[in-house]
Amino acid sequence: MRLKLADGRLHLDPVVVNMPGGSMRLSLAYDLKDAAVEFAAAAQVERFDYGIIARRLGRADGMRGLFSLNVDIAGRAPSLQTVMKNASGRFDFAVWPTELRSGAFKLWSVNLLLTMLPLIDFSGASQVNCIVGRFDLNNGDLSSDKIMIDLTAVRIRGEGHANLATEELAFVFRPRAKGVSLFRLQTPLRVTGSLDDQHFGYNRRDAVESVLRMIASPILLPIERFTLGPLPRDGADRCTDPMRANGR
Repeated sequence: MRLKLADGRLHLDPVVVNMPGGSMRLSLAYDLKDAAVEFAAAAQVERFDYGIIARRLGRADGMRGLFSLNVDIAGRAPSLQTVMKNASGRFDFAVWPTELRSGAFKLWSVNLLLTMLPLIDFSGASQVNCIVGRFDLNNGDLSSDKIMIDLTAVRIRGEGHANLATEELAFVFRPRAKGVSLFRLQTPLRVTGSLDDQHFGYNRRDAVESVLRMIASPILLPIERFTLGPLPRDGADRCTDPMRANGR
């Protein structure tokens, strides 16, 4: 750890933590100017084996896999507690689970994706290849750059935003089945509400369109496979390296 205090500005850069399972690199800058607070933080975690830590904490059930995180945010606000409501930057994560359940991570975005999985993959038999969330933060508004959940039987793409000032969110998740999926209903799932109280539901218009697509699937499926290509069962085309390079 390296700590520096100069002209009233605190720099904690870097903090490197090596643990069983991997390492984390953190940096922090804090400056109190006039009546406002300037704050910047960054964190990098590369394919951390969270299962090792879970077993040591006695929480091994449902928690095995790898986790990557790339965060770089900065903001200016009246107080440290309100910095995130005015911050800008990026927030990216990826999970490659062997076993995973909702509540395993203290990140609302990860748990949101885990909660909605059974609402789209009703069988529950699919294996999760990866979960990816890439977000841009602009003055407290967190908008999606890429959201994807890849399972062996279906790939789910999401889009939307969350306002950290009002805590309101609005996302839509659209599934695309893998393999031959004739006459399969694939209705988009919409998520509204707040960060602490999410509501999951289906839009009537989306449901009608999904029924029409299901009826026309013998015609649409060959066209879709020709234009978009087949989706690999293991998700290797998107799960191998899903993080943005250098935050881009």
